[in-house]
Amino acid sequence: MKEFFSILILFGFASCTSVPTTKTEQKPSEEYSFEVVFKRTEEVLDTFSEDDFPMRSLQQELDALSESTASDELIEQLSSIALKVQELEARSEPEVWTNRGLKSRLKLLRTYLLQLKGALEENDSVKEALFEANQTNQALIAYWNAMSGA
Repeated sequence: MKEFFSILILFGFASCTSVPTTKTEQKPSEEYSFEVVFKRTEEVLDTFSEDDFPMRSLQQELDALSESTASDELIEQLSSIALKVQELEARSEPEVWTNRGLKSRLKLLRTYLLQLKGALEENDSVKEALFEANQTNQALIAYWNAMSGA
């Protein structure tokens, strides 16, 4: 029995030796070039007041993203726009903001803006997130225009 334990201990110590592992070299991540432009098939037709319904100013902020050249600046702008969209989602007054269709489109827009921000932070391709944000923004505009009676 002592021989069995001594062999077991010997194998235990033998397996504790370090074996050199080969490290794979990480190639530097490539820089993605990007151009953030929000394209619209229709413009926001605001029959509401701008103070209570800042949809046009939201669209102007989205347009201002195309003027950013540095990704850090773009990330900061996306954060502020996503925060503004979140505030619009949470509004209860005037009553138009309680519409579920409008709230869901705002939530989707915020989600895709945050995905775009994440892609920029991770230096990934922004193509898919930008496409989804564009589509959602167009749906939001169409829904908004239908609500405003245009």
